[in-house]
Amino acid sequence: AYLCKVDGDLVQAAHLFRRAYLINKNYFPELDDQLASTCYDLGETLYWASQLEEAEYYMQEALRIREKNGRDCDDAINLRGTLGRILIIGGRGEAACRFYLETLQLLSGKSFAQSFEQAKSLDLKQLIAGLTKVVTDSNNKANPHIESQYEDALQSLADAAISCRHYDQAIASDTALLYLREKKLLSESALVEKSSQDSNQTKVVSSKNIQAQEAEKQAREQVVATLWQLGWVTSMVGNISAAESSSKYYGRLIDEFPSTLPRPLADWYQARAITSDLLGRYTEAKRDFTEARRLFKKHLRQEKDQEQID
Repeated sequence: AYLCKVDGDLVQAAHLFRRAYLINKNYFPELDDQLASTCYDLGETLYWASQLEEAEYYMQEALRIREKNGRDCDDAINLRGTLGRILIIGGRGEAACRFYLETLQLLSGKSFAQSFEQAKSLDLKQLIAGLTKVVTDSNNKANPHIESQYEDALQSLADAAISCRHYDQAIASDTALLYLREKKLLSESALVEKSSQDSNQTKVVSSKNIQAQEAEKQAREQVVATLWQLGWVTSMVGNISAAESSSKYYGRLIDEFPSTLPRPLADWYQARAITSDLLGRYTEAKRDFTEARRLFKKHLRQEKDQEQID
């Protein structure tokens, strides 16, 4: 099943995973970990094959089994990320929002709040404030996985909220996510600087230096993606304050992360031009529209795919 899954033969992979699932369930019911893993792989395979209803069924079963070790155990929390994505893709954004909010409550219950029940009484702003404090506290070593779990829950909640137009939830999640990712980018940039200095002294580019550069690149891409989503979602709110925020986010993308590719830069200039137009800044809007047009033309000249050209 794994080999078929890797090769892209999802029909055969799903068939074999189903056989493994039935054998496991009927003959080895005591092997919960194995059954949960098989349910997860079958659910993920069906998800990739766009069979969302059946995918959700097996993911829910995998979650039920893993939650026997505690609803907030790492394996259960990690699985919730994929299950929520199935809800989003299936057009069930409201359910996904509730699901990811519950994930934040579970993470809060095992960190700064005394329990999951107490965390349920907190609003989204309080959950985010508490969890952000936990993951940025260098003295907190209670759970080494909580930072990545928290980031994944924030990103997922933002995506779910956007899908059902709960823009306030998306902005709150993305704002916290941007803070965490910018903090990580600063840390990775410092490591690159240090490893570069070491390489200059030894005259040799080490694997450590290459790894640091790759980590910084990934951190930078995450910041860009979050700024871009914040720029877009604030533009959808429809008031002056939000339009100002949107303009600032796109301005940061243009000024701090100039892309070597013309297309993203053209999108940013165009988006900022639209917000400037809405704010009555017509001279700025005209300038940005002109630059966007130039960059779109440049992109068109470089594009090789005929469908994209059309």
